[in-house]
Amino acid sequence: MNPKIFSATILLLIFFLLFPCIEIVFFDNEEREMDLILFLLFQTTSLIVAFFICSKASFLKIKEIDSASIFLDEKYISKSIFILSILFFSIFLFFCISNIQNFDDITKFSERYRNAYYKGSGLYTAGMIQFLPFVLSLLIAKCKKMNIYIYLCLLMLMATSLLLGQRIILLGILFFSTIRLMTSKKRKTSLIVISFLCLFFISYKLLLNNGMSDSSLKDILLHIAGRIRYRYIVYDSNFSYDLSDFFGFVSYSIMPTLGSLEAWKESFALSIPNIMDNMPFISLFSGLAFPYPVIVFNIFGFFGFILVFPVIIIFILSLKKLYESTSILSSTWYLYSTQFSFSILIEDIYQFSKIPLMLLLILFINVFFIFLKKQIRR
Repeated sequence: MNPKIFSATILLLIFFLLFPCIEIVFFDNEEREMDLILFLLFQTTSLIVAFFICSKASFLKIKEIDSASIFLDEKYISKSIFILSILFFSIFLFFCISNIQNFDDITKFSERYRNAYYKGSGLYTAGMIQFLPFVLSLLIAKCKKMNIYIYLCLLMLMATSLLLGQRIILLGILFFSTIRLMTSKKRKTSLIVISFLCLFFISYKLLLNNGMSDSSLKDILLHIAGRIRYRYIVYDSNFSYDLSDFFGFVSYSIMPTLGSLEAWKESFALSIPNIMDNMPFISLFSGLAFPYPVIVFNIFGFFGFILVFPVIIIFILSLKKLYESTSILSSTWYLYSTQFSFSILIEDIYQFSKIPLMLLLILFINVFFIFLKKQIRR
């Protein structure tokens, strides 16, 4: 197995198996413990079948290529992205300053933003939460060396994440930085970056939850590991769901909109016994995290692994093709496929609602890189 594939597998195992295991072991007397155990078996079976097929198909090997064939001048490319990011960050700061009167308003501002309070905010935030995370992930994955412009872009992105309360935009950065750390000969810098990102993820999660200030270390760790709250949303329905629940999700995936996502999530969530008693803090169902495997397990039970292992194969194959690609155009598509499949497997299905936007974003990024290549060749 290639070291990059191995590193990605470790990350997938942490989210896919470790966090549900923590909820089983440390949360006593919780509902549906047997459902969680069966869910873990379901996850494990999906992984075993996927990796068996990938092994037979040679998807676990990567043909190493010269990344210089993709970025003719890494420093020029990074500097150009940094300059564009300054413009996007300035627009974003204008939006923030217009809605934050004092320091105490920052938490309220991020909460309102996450609850879609600010209409039309995408015009101010798209550059920072859509464009920059994607191109930074591409640079970290494909550049030979990390340079100062990449780090400066990362700092701006972290500031954006802090103000909006959206750590998910850093997931791709953390993913590819971890792979870089585990496969690079010069690991010191990557280790510093990852440690900084991990501390940021953890500290901001605790900052948003004021009730954790007097909690024990064990409670804090469980709070961090229990982000998805599998113990409340995993439910073996014994095939009691109508298949229209699943086909409704499929049709939503084909015609994705944020409104249809929230409507579908609300219907699906309310079908889970006692969910409002267990999670009374829910205000908007669009913010409730439902990983794709949870949806499949709840509807089809253990045998739903047949619908999950193909997504794992797509994730591994996309990652393989990303590192083998010598074209920016193909690299952007493989990067999107990798991030999309990884996100729906371990985080939430919200990525489906972003498909139209991401298609436009990838088009814009490729036009941007074509322009930069022409400038380099002059």
